[in-house]
Amino acid sequence: MFARARLASIVPTSRAVAALALALAACGGDPGGGDPLTISPTSAQVATCRTAAFTADPADLVSWSASVGTIADGLYAAPISVPDPAQATITATRDGASASATVDLATAFPGAIRDLAPGSAASTPNMIRAFAARGARAYALTQTTTAPYRVSLVRSNDGGVTWQAPTTVGEHGGPAYLVGTSLAIDPADPEVVHVLLYAGAGGEGVDSIAQLGLLEAGSLLVLATSTNGGASFTQRTLYSGGNGDVLLADLAAPTAGAVVIAAPTPWIDADTGAQGDELLIWSDAQRGAGFGALVDVGNGYQERAASPRVLRGGGGEYIETATGHYGASVAAGTAGDVCVAYARYQIDGTSEAHTLVCSHDGGATWAAPVTIASGLPTRLAEPRIAMSTDGQVVAAAWQTYASDVDELGTSAYAVSTDGGATFGAPHLLGAVIGGSGANLGVSDLQPSIDSEGVIWLARTLDRTTVQLDKSCDDGVTLSGAIFLDATGGAMVLPQVFESSAGVFAGGTRLDAQGHTSPAVVKLLDPA
Repeated sequence: MFARARLASIVPTSRAVAALALALAACGGDPGGGDPLTISPTSAQVATCRTAAFTADPADLVSWSASVGTIADGLYAAPISVPDPAQATITATRDGASASATVDLATAFPGAIRDLAPGSAASTPNMIRAFAARGARAYALTQTTTAPYRVSLVRSNDGGVTWQAPTTVGEHGGPAYLVGTSLAIDPADPEVVHVLLYAGAGGEGVDSIAQLGLLEAGSLLVLATSTNGGASFTQRTLYSGGNGDVLLADLAAPTAGAVVIAAPTPWIDADTGAQGDELLIWSDAQRGAGFGALVDVGNGYQERAASPRVLRGGGGEYIETATGHYGASVAAGTAGDVCVAYARYQIDGTSEAHTLVCSHDGGATWAAPVTIASGLPTRLAEPRIAMSTDGQVVAAAWQTYASDVDELGTSAYAVSTDGGATFGAPHLLGAVIGGSGANLGVSDLQPSIDSEGVIWLARTLDRTTVQLDKSCDDGVTLSGAIFLDATGGAMVLPQVFESSAGVFAGGTRLDAQGHTSPAVVKLLDPA
């Protein structure tokens, strides 16, 4: 106090005042005599909807401000969409002194794309979901597309940072092809992983992949389950017969021990000649062990299945299957909530409806069907869904076309916040202009919802590039599209998944020779 009073009694010259001001400014202080002020970090990358902590030294009596977004007590909250320019300035002020930091803003900050296995497939496999993760465990499917056929599982024990060598899920010498269409992890035990296998052969007397022999026609759907993290699998056949039936089946694990599978198959009435498609839904609470022996489905074609629940449409009503990678789409939370989406259309071309059925008890009982979107069969395609962990939010996405001759199409999505009971109005994702000035074709739109409730939308552009966007307010506002670098090979069939290591995008990567392999890219660190 004495020293301060003594200094105050001295009248300095104007030159001394200027020199003092310069010295204080150089160290972040102020000419009024305040302490020097610094901010840490001085630069940062923050994704939309996320937060970042900043500190000031000295820390007391600091006022904070942000040019974009909000900040309180040093905790910065980024906006829900990317501004232009995509930066924010964070400023700390104290006793007339100030210090600033620069924040780069983006939907995500993707790293380098990395392949998980050597390219072995000669074409793009027909898959719905090739990646799944819970906690530190992540899995990815890889497969050959020429004989001898093999579906393999690649495992990560650190949330997708590093990956082990593939292990075999199922194999077959041909000529019938074998694909893995989807996989799911048990929510209570990451050692339990389910994989759906589809073989393009089957029929009377064929109950397993091992019995296929030289068959080249029919359908065989098999659930392969591992209880030791993919080291070995037990196979259980769910369907045999037909030709092209149950292709692109999907599955989910809605609660501990439970597994739900959905696939379409045709029916015909021998007496009236009426025909159409029906949706088969299998549910089990014993990790698949409760699925029984194959019995006659009763669809008029002598197909056999492991006693599924059947949702049959009217005569002339069909369910999209193989054409254009459609099939059924299954999504689940972690407390028994599970929904199935599928596309019903009239063979005469008069109407199509993307339909949702949901269960809130692990698949034991199902609510009445709900229509997500409707229109002409030539205007809608590829219904896909995702569900939040608490089962409350269901995001539905699909392709839509402006006319009967529109081959490029665009993408649409709608969101339910009441567990799939009702949906809000559809939103359109904008068209993408290529380097030639023309619109790019879009496909493979896949939604997902992370643990923060952020809805991610991933799709393929022109069968070469992946576009990603997200929404932090249940689909009302999009953050801002980003594109994954296709250097080293194009990526298709994208999917966003989350682990303890962060948020990743996975997909199928095509090299210059047309071979494919699963690939991942990290988008964000853990929240």
